[in-house]
Amino acid sequence: MPRARIEPVERRLRQAEAAGIDLPALRERAMAALAAGEPEQALPLYAQWLALEPGAAAALEGREDAVSLLLEGVPTALQAGDLAGASRLLVQARRHDPGHAQLPGLQAAWSRALLAQTRRADADLGAGRLEAAAGRFAGLREAAPDDAGVAQGAQRTARALAQQARQLAADFRFVEAGHALDLA
Repeated sequence: MPRARIEPVERRLRQAEAAGIDLPALRERAMAALAAGEPEQALPLYAQWLALEPGAAAALEGREDAVSLLLEGVPTALQAGDLAGASRLLVQARRHDPGHAQLPGLQAAWSRALLAQTRRADADLGAGRLEAAAGRFAGLREAAPDDAGVAQGAQRTARALAQQARQLAADFRFVEAGHALDLA
């Protein structure tokens, strides 16, 4: 459809939405959540505010501040080895402000941490520490479910554990074989 026909409809929809929303109260709640240091509560409020008032300078600034505050948790999570937590924060920040200035650097740091963790898991697998490798790959699958290197490493670990389970069962060590299969 031509833009000239879409814009009036969008404007009427925003007006209809705004009619049922107390915009000043929404603004206050968004600013209060940000002032309280709660970016995860503030960001949806700023998104709603921007949906009703696209381009509102105060909403754009507030969203920027909330995303910056949210992203402060990424280095801490990475230092703690919590790739899944860091990933969650990055995804949420990208959803609200995909062009945020801090995102590329933090995404690169996360990618480096993922690579380092994958190498550790691969080293565990190569050294025959199958239980440790399985634990690491399980955590990595949570943090990066779509990463091909993580998926391949997890599959190699599962195959090694299945082979170990077969050997244990052949030796009539059924409890240990069951544990290996559970890990696989």
